[in-house]
Amino acid sequence: MNTDKVNLFRGYKSSAFDTSNFGDHIPLFKRKLGEKKPLSATLGYRDMNVKFGIWETDIVLDYTLLITVFDGSDWEKEIFYDEIRVVTALKIETDNDVVYITIVKNKMNFDPRYGQKTQPMRNSLNITSNEYKDFISNLGFFLDWMRTFINEVYFKYGLIFPFNPDEIITTL
Repeated sequence: MNTDKVNLFRGYKSSAFDTSNFGDHIPLFKRKLGEKKPLSATLGYRDMNVKFGIWETDIVLDYTLLITVFDGSDWEKEIFYDEIRVVTALKIETDNDVVYITIVKNKMNFDPRYGQKTQPMRNSLNITSNEYKDFISNLGFFLDWMRTFINEVYFKYGLIFPFNPDEIITTL
């Protein structure tokens, strides 16, 4: 993730991916690095578990979100890395060649047996346990904001299938 990809996703033409803009959602980096410091990041996942038809939804994705934040555009200078369990639940309907997706739930999934961590897996920002708890709280709000944003911007009018049933039907 960099400025170009953030602008593409958000539909902006010139919004920087820096501590100030990202600070609207996750203020940790703005507090630790200062105003308008450029950032780069990668988001990934692992241990994806897909379930169908539970929690009154159609699909539930239970996975580990991998978050890596880099200082500026230097993809070698990692300043933060963490792995956080997340659950995303979707309702899906189809109408002819359009699929309507609604993200019903997008939240962190802490295991009550082990509780919440007090530190990220790696960081060079000297984050305290209170700052990390604040980060986790802000990330929870951000995940819910992303759910709303994606539902209202990308899924609102449905997604058109790349082909229709007539193109699939064949005879031998």
